[in-house]
Amino acid sequence: MKEDISSWTTDHQDLTIVQRNRLPSRAYFVPHTTVDSALTNERGSSDAFLSLQGTWKFHLYPSPRALTMAMIDPSFDDTLWDSLNVPSNWQMHGYGHPHYTNVIYPFPVDPPHVPTENPTACYRRSFFLDTSIEEQSVTLRFEGVDSAFHVYINGHYVGYSQGSRLPSEFSISNYVTPGENHIAVIVYQWSVGSYLEDQDQWWLSGIFRDVYILCRPKVNFQDITVQAQLDTQQKIGNLSVHIEIKNELHLDANCKVDLSVLSSRFAKTNLINTSKEVTVLRETTTSLLITCSLQDVSPWSAETPFRYPILLTLSDGDNERESVLLYVGFRKIEQRDGLFFVNDKAIKLLGVNRHDHHPVYGKTVPLSWMIEDVRMMKQHNINTVRTSHYPNDPRFYDLCDEYGLYVIAETDLETHGFFVTGNWHQLSQDITWQPHYVDRLERTIVRDKNHPSIIMWSLGNESGYGINQIAMAELAREIDPSRLLHYEGETRALMEDDNAFEKAVMDVHSTMYTSVDDLIELGRQTTISKPHILCEFAHAMGNGPGGLTEYVEAFFAYPRLQGGCVWEWLDHGILQMSQDGKPFYAYGGDFGEQPHDRNFVIDGLVFPDHTPSPALHAYKYAIQPLKVSQLDIADGSVSITNRYDFLDLSHLNCQYRITAPSGALLRGMISLPAILPGETEKVSLGIKLPHLPEGERCFLQLRFVLRDDLPFAKAGFTIGHHEFALPVRALPPVKNNVISNNSHKLTVVEQEHRFIISGNTFTIIFDRIKAKIEQFHYQNRSLIQSGLQHDFWRAMTDNDQPPTWDDTPSTAAYWQRLGMHLMTERIDAVTLTIAKNENEVHIEVQSRMAPPVFSWSIDMSTTYRILPTGLVLISIAGTPKGAFPRVLPRIGMTMTLQKDLQNASWFGRGPEESYVDSHQATLHDLFQQTVDAMWVPYVYPQENGSHLDTDMLTLTDEQGFGLMVTGDQPFSFSAHHALTSEIDQAKHTIDVPHHPEVTLHLDHAMHGLGSASCGPGVLPQYELVTQPFLYMLCLQPYYENDTSLATMYRTILKQISH
Repeated sequence: MKEDISSWTTDHQDLTIVQRNRLPSRAYFVPHTTVDSALTNERGSSDAFLSLQGTWKFHLYPSPRALTMAMIDPSFDDTLWDSLNVPSNWQMHGYGHPHYTNVIYPFPVDPPHVPTENPTACYRRSFFLDTSIEEQSVTLRFEGVDSAFHVYINGHYVGYSQGSRLPSEFSISNYVTPGENHIAVIVYQWSVGSYLEDQDQWWLSGIFRDVYILCRPKVNFQDITVQAQLDTQQKIGNLSVHIEIKNELHLDANCKVDLSVLSSRFAKTNLINTSKEVTVLRETTTSLLITCSLQDVSPWSAETPFRYPILLTLSDGDNERESVLLYVGFRKIEQRDGLFFVNDKAIKLLGVNRHDHHPVYGKTVPLSWMIEDVRMMKQHNINTVRTSHYPNDPRFYDLCDEYGLYVIAETDLETHGFFVTGNWHQLSQDITWQPHYVDRLERTIVRDKNHPSIIMWSLGNESGYGINQIAMAELAREIDPSRLLHYEGETRALMEDDNAFEKAVMDVHSTMYTSVDDLIELGRQTTISKPHILCEFAHAMGNGPGGLTEYVEAFFAYPRLQGGCVWEWLDHGILQMSQDGKPFYAYGGDFGEQPHDRNFVIDGLVFPDHTPSPALHAYKYAIQPLKVSQLDIADGSVSITNRYDFLDLSHLNCQYRITAPSGALLRGMISLPAILPGETEKVSLGIKLPHLPEGERCFLQLRFVLRDDLPFAKAGFTIGHHEFALPVRALPPVKNNVISNNSHKLTVVEQEHRFIISGNTFTIIFDRIKAKIEQFHYQNRSLIQSGLQHDFWRAMTDNDQPPTWDDTPSTAAYWQRLGMHLMTERIDAVTLTIAKNENEVHIEVQSRMAPPVFSWSIDMSTTYRILPTGLVLISIAGTPKGAFPRVLPRIGMTMTLQKDLQNASWFGRGPEESYVDSHQATLHDLFQQTVDAMWVPYVYPQENGSHLDTDMLTLTDEQGFGLMVTGDQPFSFSAHHALTSEIDQAKHTIDVPHHPEVTLHLDHAMHGLGSASCGPGVLPQYELVTQPFLYMLCLQPYYENDTSLATMYRTILKQISH
């Protein structure tokens, strides 16, 4: 009879058990057997390294109770088991399903107990070791297993560990033999640790990070702690290397450690060589300290990530035991005068929150994906990463060191679900959980302590506050007093305690989703002695966030506001295929899981496929490292402020250009002077403004580009930009009827319920019943399929319809409650007037836009003025009446164009979409895109693709026939192959139909975006407040081979001014 495994192990739900037989924590490094191997800096080149990645035999059981002792026996027949690649999450391969929650636990909350139905996997494989292991120390290391596991070698029990995103290392010397060996790992989906890992991400299980064996000499480096302190005044780097040497021999060992500081790992000469000898008694561990100083050191910072390779070699007599290559960065972190400093500069953290996620591999993130993450962050001016809400893959920190990113290194800890049960502080105030809290922090710090990029340890996220965080802080200062401590939960607790900020044990105060007004008020505080950051702000869910610039300007306006991290970096979509073979990205609920938090996991600056969203471009502009102001037209100069903390601006060139609807007028480039950090200088562009075209808005664009190649971008890459609107030259006076009075007359035919207005090259059919243009033909080509009609609704954005944390209705719910999405038009009067000389037709429409149920309305007066050239000038006036909504989604008109009009050209903001509170990153220029290209593929479909501040727009077919749109003032437009109602109803991109015809929106104004999906709503200055409005749109049939855009545009401008 097979023994039930549950009868002898319940470690995974025993609160008193944190681990069994796990080795003490150590810094992440892979030892090498030779110096030459170490200098490759490739772990795969080390003879000591044996990867266990690859194919394992795998079987998933519904519960630990289904396991038997037999399956850990090497002789167990697993040929009928499935094969699974390691590392991976088993749900990503069809075993169970991914489950997303933001706050709530997906199982009954009764700590430390977990469900009986607890999927449990057994992994098995063989590996080979040569005869040298008889003289070696052999360890087994897991970089990440979710959520807890037991491990067996050759049928022998080795140990147990939990803490999903933390390393676990075991000695297996006593269990392995030369030749074939066998490993079995039992992984539990739920464990005690699951209560500490409620981290707003997919719940995914398995051996999801690297697992490998290290075969090392029995005298080896047990741990290495590097302190690379910077004397900023003398430019001296003081290096202290604390080494723990372990002797597993039965004899004492006389050891020597050689330390070399290299100028690079390819250099033949060393900057420093030093050594130290020590005797390590048998079966003990001995500590050794080596110190040295480096003159004229190059400091490490996110802007200047200068690293020095150090080579450590351990010898025993004439035997070279092992070598380790580490990179160090000399920098100084301190807190004083209410601020924190890096290398004597009160830096600004301009960052993002980053989860480990890949759309295909889940939590198993390839190194190439990490590299691209870091390169993209640097390319978009991001200087800080908060590893939310757990330690990331250890190689990610190497990349942050190398490329230059500050890191807020967060512990694997969040208990957000207790907010729902009524006592957020429950586990944090329970001392029986303290061993788990401090264990997770200790493993975090010890693993990552040698990275210069890490400037703060974060004690976790949204876990309430109590004695366990205080114990963690005490431990952190004991292990590593050199870095700052962060935990937002403490600031939240103190704010609830009469603002008793001075009780804080953290080094910085931290809040999340603070409004701009509240942030400014915090910046003005003079009684608080610690700096303030936003660990999360500007929730990047769907279209938005709006108002990024206002946040960043507040950071720079108030010294004690030292920046923040946008939530978050990447949409956590999981790539799936529909039944008809179309790809889409899944979110909460798409796998049938309950409960779930829908698409709240789709909230990144980067789309799931690793392409930037418009929000990333907006953030890049908001945090660009220079600020431009004060254009002096007379001498062609601008004022430039350097917002770097350490770099001057001499590594940048400035490309300048003047754009206008009629084309670019001027271009050139200068080298920027070495403006020092924080300084402002007047910089001459060396230009004289050309003769600007009459009536056109012209803009001076400045692009700041790299002078030379950098690791993250090539020379010529744009770091920042700015533009100035130039004075508009007035159009000359137009004599009466010069434009409209010509020999061409208009004919009007009344046919049933239609007016048919014809000119020499066009015909307009106007529906008298619906009071709109039904058809528009130009040179025997149909341009309009249906239109124009008034439009006050937009497809709701994630920020319009956020989750409801309280009883406050969302903006979308507010609008829908007042019937805005159901508004219809009642036609009260349609009047047609023909001018005496028959060269103009006026159609006046009086109507009432109103929803059902309610009595409020918007009374409309719309006038169509039709000229012999086919130009239609449409004047629209609206007057709200009754108990109308305080704000509106949009004010505009929409129409449907024929399917051939697929090519858009416009002068306005672009090329990315732009909205009233998210447009600063776009520039005014002539742009060309297809209608398909203007669709922004938000995972959850919503309002997208609008282009603010447009002067002129054409939509044409392949032959150049089409329609031009202008106005008496700049307008916004978007063009799609779907209706607003269809976008509103869709849950995924594949749900949005793709009609051949084009839906064109022409907007006078639109409500801002805000970030209310999790945070403040639209700032007051960006609200579309309901009030009377008046605007004009102009439609002109167009053929590009007959008339240039510029000529046609100027002609219409003259008509409008007339």
